[in-house]
Amino acid sequence: MADLVKMLTQVRDHYVDMFEAALQELREKGHTLIIEPPMMFELQKAGLTVADGQQVMLEARELKNIDEIALLNRAAAMVDGAYHLIYEQLKPGVRENDIVAEVNKFLYTHGSDDV
Repeated sequence: MADLVKMLTQVRDHYVDMFEAALQELREKGHTLIIEPPMMFELQKAGLTVADGQQVMLEARELKNIDEIALLNRAAAMVDGAYHLIYEQLKPGVRENDIVAEVNKFLYTHGSDDV
């Protein structure tokens, strides 16, 4: 059991070292990394300094570039089309599941990644 613990510790340390090197390379290029809390806690335990960048990201997301605006317009048009489809199909006797299936099909057909 002690050998297993030693081996796992060595593996963890190896990956922490690799991760730290990759983080340093990202920092030098001006990049940031988003991680989940469990990963953050493990990195802190390994001696790495982890800072909360959530506010910075929230502020950065407030400003939209032309590509983001185009995508938002496309998404809004897809939703408009989906509501029009619902309007056309919503009649007595039509099952909700059938309408949901048609709307999902419409959204995926028109380029949605997730419904």
